[in-house]
Amino acid sequence: MKSCHRLQGIDGAGTTTFAHGLHATLTASGLVVHRTAEPSSGPVGRLLRELLRSADTPDPAVYALLFAADRRHHWLSEILPNLQKGTWVITDRYVLSSLAYQGIDEDVAWVSHCNARAPLPGVIFFLDLPYEVAQARIQNRGGLRENLEGADFQEKVAQRYRDLSRTFGSSLVTLDASLPPQHLVRTALMELSVRGLLPG
Repeated sequence: MKSCHRLQGIDGAGTTTFAHGLHATLTASGLVVHRTAEPSSGPVGRLLRELLRSADTPDPAVYALLFAADRRHHWLSEILPNLQKGTWVITDRYVLSSLAYQGIDEDVAWVSHCNARAPLPGVIFFLDLPYEVAQARIQNRGGLRENLEGADFQEKVAQRYRDLSRTFGSSLVTLDASLPPQHLVRTALMELSVRGLLPG
């Protein structure tokens, strides 16, 4: 079974750009890599995306339960099958996102319990960025804003990510998301190499 690595960060931190760069670089090196994201493209993930873009904001517990359900389905239907056939997996967001986002309004221990059936393999790359910078990026990119992108909420989430990151030990690597994407990818590759996760 190959590696599954998770990318985390507040909205605007650049996880999608980082995922694209890491995927492209690993693929160019000869590895077979599957890139995915949460909410997933599965039925629960599609419902979540619809809710995130709607005018109505569900109870925070509803989000927590839906994200946990989507994550379990995502693991069983997409992540695990790829790992079993020897493919690397990069997922943009995973359990830490729920602990950071839904843990603002709900008890973190309960949110963690909801995600107890979500395995935690590989390395977590946390893209740390001041929420003010992330908000500026979101405004510059335009498009639809999601229910979870309010500035006050994102400020709390940014701090929650930092607090939680200290509890994951060596499985989590913090990256300065204000640096160019290419620098972040190089740093991630060095981390994977040091851990003996890259061939050769």
